[in-house]
Amino acid sequence: MTIFITLSKPFYHPGEVVSGIINLSLTEPLLPSSFSPANNLIVIFKGKERTKLHILDDEIGVTPKGLVVTDIQLDTRTSSYSLNGKKALVDLRPIVKSFPSGIEAGDYSFPFEIQLPTNGLLPSTFISMKDCKDVYKGAVIYKVAARLGDLYCSMLVPITPNIIREQVTDFKEKKFLFGGIGKLKMKLEMEKNFFQPCEVIPIKLSIQNDSRKDVQSLKVKLFRTATISCDEAALKLTTYGETNDKEGRRTIKQGPVEVYRMKFEGVSAKTHTERVLNFFIPRKTLPSTNGTFLKIEYYLDVECDVPFAFDLESKPSIEIVYQPKTFQNIPFFKRLPDSWKSLFI
Repeated sequence: MTIFITLSKPFYHPGEVVSGIINLSLTEPLLPSSFSPANNLIVIFKGKERTKLHILDDEIGVTPKGLVVTDIQLDTRTSSYSLNGKKALVDLRPIVKSFPSGIEAGDYSFPFEIQLPTNGLLPSTFISMKDCKDVYKGAVIYKVAARLGDLYCSMLVPITPNIIREQVTDFKEKKFLFGGIGKLKMKLEMEKNFFQPCEVIPIKLSIQNDSRKDVQSLKVKLFRTATISCDEAALKLTTYGETNDKEGRRTIKQGPVEVYRMKFEGVSAKTHTERVLNFFIPRKTLPSTNGTFLKIEYYLDVECDVPFAFDLESKPSIEIVYQPKTFQNIPFFKRLPDSWKSLFI
């Protein structure tokens, strides 16, 4: 006996209706008692946000060794504690079909619809960071599931935020003194402000180099910043095997971290040029997200590299979204800690 879900499309936006079909194949009848008390076919849509920080703190203690004040021994003590953040984003459980008298063997298809909330949803994402001995993890996961008695199935669903498409424009200039007399001007244009992994961003540049200095190269870099927070009233602190309570909130910030860069031909002194730089977003780039405990943001750094001088830079913010064209599991889900997977599936 099997049960599986077919969705109408591979991703959804907040406020949309998640629609699909629950496919049920029974090799023998299901009596009411076999899947009581509800006797219902239920579809479930869940979203969760989780973070985990594992912190190791080294403390130096002083222990007297004898009667002389200066006769002491320095001890290094390691304190280890874990901090967690958990938040349920959405939990919807409509009944698709009731079977008060049971259901006969055979193949069945049951259509369903779930209305998503218009706000509060985040794109699915997962990040793992390490700083010296400390480890920080965060994840936002959505799933749709179907249950009939002991029969159960689930699949991950990317939720992409409703981003207003906006053209990105910026203008920067700098003035050179001494041997590089003159100005360097750069105008940047992009048709939109959000992109997805494997997409190519056409960046239109208009560069007026009136100085005596050559722009050695043009560089485009993608940077990510991440913030992971945990909030618990009681945090377990372990020191030399002793467990105590520790109260507070811990926030870890990482970045900016360079994700990817590309280098392009420069601009000679006393010239004007118009270019389109095609910048590629790597396949494994994580989506942007703005949750309670997990935030991931991106910006581009478009740089005129001038030797022996401060570079001219434009740093427009962008959103990375996950909108798969086909049905597939979210790639980063395989990198989730094993202890987390049961909480998200």
